[in-house]
Amino acid sequence: MDDRIVGIQMFEFDVPSSFHYEQGRMVNCRYGLLKITCSGQTGWGECIMSINEKHFDLIKWSTFLYKLRKLTIQEAQIAIELNRALWGKAKTELVEMALLDLTARLQKKKFNELIGLGVDLNKGSSIRTLDILPSNYSFKQTATSLLVPKSITETCHIHPGCKGTLLETVNYAQSLQQKGIKLLMHKDYLIGPACLAWQLAALGLGAEWLEVDDYLEPSRLTPLLPTAYGTGFQRDFPLLLEESQAYFAII
Repeated sequence: MDDRIVGIQMFEFDVPSSFHYEQGRMVNCRYGLLKITCSGQTGWGECIMSINEKHFDLIKWSTFLYKLRKLTIQEAQIAIELNRALWGKAKTELVEMALLDLTARLQKKKFNELIGLGVDLNKGSSIRTLDILPSNYSFKQTATSLLVPKSITETCHIHPGCKGTLLETVNYAQSLQQKGIKLLMHKDYLIGPACLAWQLAALGLGAEWLEVDDYLEPSRLTPLLPTAYGTGFQRDFPLLLEESQAYFAII
């Protein structure tokens, strides 16, 4: 993966009402949809950029992405670690997810396979592919004999962002599984590629997926051009321009 990033684009989507497990109902949410292009493939990430702010400047918010211009994927992953504290959780996970999605597509893998949660439905065993992740990530391997037992009395509700980034949350979820705890994973405020990544993680973990169809949880951005790899999210550029409230191309 020595090819360099040739495209970084941000799209703003305004959502009137959303839901967060700690904050409850959130209003006037501005979502950022990030598209990173490299080697003819695209990776997608999403985050909430602002909540109930009267004025918002997408270009000003997105200037941190200049650090990724013309880097390789590996160099971009290093940039994440060097700037994690400065960027904060939302910006870090936005870029992290887009790069993981991009890597999965370049390697022709599903997102859950890339993060070590691929499931062989024929054999009923887990497929671990941890060697492709950045070296700083350490996932707890869950042996087949340690998977959730048939009789479960304890459950744990896992929400987006409850334990940091998606990767950190997966690590946490695996530690719960080793204790025989049943996992219930919620959609909550996710709408696009992050929603699909979160759902694929739930599938890989064998967790129950919970999605509420009411006014609190925002509707999904349907991937109109779904792909077989990564998160599967893909949308046509002209449609994105038409649907989004603002657009900014870094390169």
